[in-house]
Amino acid sequence: METHASSQNSVPVLSREEAAAALREVEQVQATLRATPMPMWYPVAIALLSAASPLSVLLPQPAGAVVSVALVAGIVVAMRVFLDRSGIVSRGDRRQVVVMSLAALFLVGLMAGATVLDVRYGLEWGWGVSAAVNAVVMFTLTLYCRRPSRKSA
Repeated sequence: METHASSQNSVPVLSREEAAAALREVEQVQATLRATPMPMWYPVAIALLSAASPLSVLLPQPAGAVVSVALVAGIVVAMRVFLDRSGIVSRGDRRQVVVMSLAALFLVGLMAGATVLDVRYGLEWGWGVSAAVNAVVMFTLTLYCRRPSRKSA
């Protein structure tokens, strides 16, 4: 690699061939990342673990709290195993951050609705509905956020 560093600029200057080779290498890595499939166990695990969270409210108080903490730990472990096995860490583009933030607000609102149904009206079925919707939303969003990104034409 040639460097044409002057006393004012200490950044190495690449030749055209070196720059082109570096760009080809970056494009190859990006293509490999886009082509890497997500294992189906990951969205299923995230959906099941997050769906069990509303149902843990129905357990007696000390056990329900322990189960809730264990479920959060399970989600963290599933994410860590996926990242370790795939070696891919998503940068979390703006679209993903907005979608996941809105989903979190929706799911918290859903659990708040289940709480109102349970405490105010004694209807515990709200927790089951909350769990089912939570599972579907988390499964769908996990697939959505891990789908291959499209190259702009």
